[in-house]
Amino acid sequence: RRRGIGGLIGFGAVLQPARRPAPAMGEEKHDDVFAGLFGWFGAICEPSRDNGGPTKLSFANSEGPAAANAARFDHLGASDADVRRIFARFESNNAKGYIDGSSKDSLVRDLFARIDKAYHLTSEDIKTVWKLLDRMGEDKIDTEALKRGFRELLQHRTGKRALLLVDLQNDFVDGSLAVPDGYTAVKMSNALRHKFEVVACTRDWHPADHCSFADMHGAEVFSTKTIPLPDGSTIDQVMWPRHCVQGTYGADFHPDLEFSPSDYVCDKGLSSAVDSYSGFFDNMKGNETPLRAELRARGVSEVYCVGLAYDFCVGSTAVDAVDCGFVSYMVEDCCRAVNPDTKDSMTIKMREKGVNLCTSKQVPLPLRPSGSHCIEMAKRIVSMREGLRKPKAPAQ
Repeated sequence: RRRGIGGLIGFGAVLQPARRPAPAMGEEKHDDVFAGLFGWFGAICEPSRDNGGPTKLSFANSEGPAAANAARFDHLGASDADVRRIFARFESNNAKGYIDGSSKDSLVRDLFARIDKAYHLTSEDIKTVWKLLDRMGEDKIDTEALKRGFRELLQHRTGKRALLLVDLQNDFVDGSLAVPDGYTAVKMSNALRHKFEVVACTRDWHPADHCSFADMHGAEVFSTKTIPLPDGSTIDQVMWPRHCVQGTYGADFHPDLEFSPSDYVCDKGLSSAVDSYSGFFDNMKGNETPLRAELRARGVSEVYCVGLAYDFCVGSTAVDAVDCGFVSYMVEDCCRAVNPDTKDSMTIKMREKGVNLCTSKQVPLPLRPSGSHCIEMAKRIVSMREGLRKPKAPAQ
């Protein structure tokens, strides 16, 4: 299974496509406030796979996206057990099952001791946070209201971080285009999941007549061939073994890859006429995938790239993430490369582009939001809710 890759390592001169520089990226307008406020609402499920997609997956959390979403609050002091303990401490003696407004001062101070001990709460801050918790305006909250409001405070930072699992598919792990030691990339990537709020997966999803397949051209595997592009130009294309054909086992995610229903799946390489190494664009930069828009919709500002292979699809995704306006990281020990020479070339390219290289041990857990940021977000949420409740003025 690995003989073909061994031949490529011996060949040692597979280059990235020679292509004129990509056109300047257009400046996108994003409503940062509403991205922050509502990005967390959408546990947007992956696209339907009824057209022959992966058939066997190992779920990171068998209880589904809600449980997986809740688990990430454990290290922030907002687990279900933490919320129950807080609630028991402030539960009203007069109204069992509720915390009433007489305890709002001490409750809010207790919550902020967990968020930012250095932040000095004002009386107005306490009123704002209580309004956030008491969304029904009843001057009392139950356990669910406490949990929902506390986690709203913890959700809102300047941006979320996403783990990008690039092409961890059967053909790249132990199939027709197996990358040496590819299974280690699967295991290492699984170990990183708990550090991220958003996880997205890319996969090669090629038609049977894809332009990168050597047998479509009668070419030698791992040779380079100049092929025409839809815009009339040409590109130097590596001739790969047939791999990741839509609806085949080789295109499925590896069965040991941990996966959640809330993970976003982005297919690439869908066109017969042009290859797509990056999760964001095809190789001619003529077509963009939905990945950037989806990450923005989920409030993501930083991406950490892992998977297969370092020197092609993972590196290209990390580079294009910078062009898309994300802070981009390449987690080196969670990737494996096809070829030492092309790995070195990709490393140089990433450093020149501004991609941050790191190891899995250097990836921190999500940062706690600052107290001042939490208060600012609470004010915006409360203001928005109050605005929605105002009756519309009668038509003149």
